[in-house]
Amino acid sequence: MDDVFEVQDEIVRKIMVALVGKLETASLERAKRKPTESLTSYEYLLRGRDFHHKFSKEGVLSALEMLDKSIEADPNNAQAYAWKACSLGQGMGAGYLHDDWDTFVHKVNSMIQKALEIDDNDFECNRILCEVNKFFEDFEQSEFYGRKAYDMNSNDPRIVSGYGELLVLTGRAEEGTDLLIKAYELDPVGMGATNADKRLGDVMLGAYVKGDFQQCLEYDKKVGKKNPIAWAAKIASLESMNQSQAKEVELKKFADTHNDLVLEEEIDKLHFQDASVKQTLKDLVA
Repeated sequence: MDDVFEVQDEIVRKIMVALVGKLETASLERAKRKPTESLTSYEYLLRGRDFHHKFSKEGVLSALEMLDKSIEADPNNAQAYAWKACSLGQGMGAGYLHDDWDTFVHKVNSMIQKALEIDDNDFECNRILCEVNKFFEDFEQSEFYGRKAYDMNSNDPRIVSGYGELLVLTGRAEEGTDLLIKAYELDPVGMGATNADKRLGDVMLGAYVKGDFQQCLEYDKKVGKKNPIAWAAKIASLESMNQSQAKEVELKKFADTHNDLVLEEEIDKLHFQDASVKQTLKDLVA
């Protein structure tokens, strides 16, 4: 009974997350059933987001096509511009798009500016702008938009996760890891995922960065298939705990399951504000 109000808040949060997901899925299925020429801007937006979360070259190209149609149907749809900026970032980051850097930056910046001109108080736009600026390592801007989105909707797991990741990358890993755990509890299986491995891997990295190596290993027990950064967090935690033999075992497992990847190169893709944090992580997994 002492915690009755906290329990009530937790139930409300979980119901909200579940309902929003079901409503969006229902709208997407309705959009897919309609002929292309009759789709509204919002329905094109939903389809673009659906393709975006396939995390593939075909998904990115289809997402950009749908988002362009969304903008054509309604030039004042702020979210369509914001999601296009996000899809462009995904495409360049994964090597699916081959624009030169200046052209890419110009495209993304124009999408961002248009989204802000139309509606600078759309929490979805602010969430995406946090991610885009994180990609460009403009941490001040990323913080501004991430905090703004979080203040607007602190129970959206995507906002909580994105802002938590930013805090981990900018030297506030204790607070950031708490938010990553909250995102996992709100919605273990994030948009575009089929299991909780991504959310758990994010917590593992946060725990490593804040120096709680045991917590990193505890969350590792929940993961089905680790992504490379989760592997790096686990291996670095083992080395930090002087468990060299266990570290060698994990390095071999990683090499056996990811023979086409170099762990240090995967770490290089992280956007830490303090470059020494990245270098330490690379040294520990070497």
